[in-house]
Amino acid sequence: MKISRVGIIGGGTMGSGIAEVCARAGLQTIVVDVDDAAIARASDKIQKSLERAYKKGLLSQDQQASALANLQFATSLDSLGEVDLAIESVIEHEEEKIEVFQRLDKVCPSGAILVSNTSSIPIVTLAKATSRPDRVAGLHFFNPAPVQPLVEIINGLTTSTETTDALDSFSRDVLGKH
Repeated sequence: MKISRVGIIGGGTMGSGIAEVCARAGLQTIVVDVDDAAIARASDKIQKSLERAYKKGLLSQDQQASALANLQFATSLDSLGEVDLAIESVIEHEEEKIEVFQRLDKVCPSGAILVSNTSSIPIVTLAKATSRPDRVAGLHFFNPAPVQPLVEIINGLTTSTETTDALDSFSRDVLGKH
């Protein structure tokens, strides 16, 4: 499965970091958050982080500009209707995450993979909230996501081998994480 369009749900510290990683990897990246103020904070975090990377010589000016061009921001999950992968990174509150997964299941294409950045909520709990439990997994990034080379793939009881393999390839080959 080729992943070229990614949606990030939640633009806080982790969500904005994950969005930056995806945008720097050349992926069309949509960050969704609750309102315009949250979107402005997420955009500002990403821009400042990219600027720091440029000043440290980790990115060229063209790479910085390209990453920014890959980013879009929205306040509605409906904007994720064409993503290949949706990465949930909202507050660690089970009911809220379940609600997000229920909505993602309705708005994302049927072939899209839905993942959570959770470190504490069982993936099977989130998978049961969807009609595609085989395409739900955990993809746990470490903070700060643009710097840390690690990502943890967490299978739920229902996660398919195809989903795990796609996430492994995406993490290694596209994002350069291990």
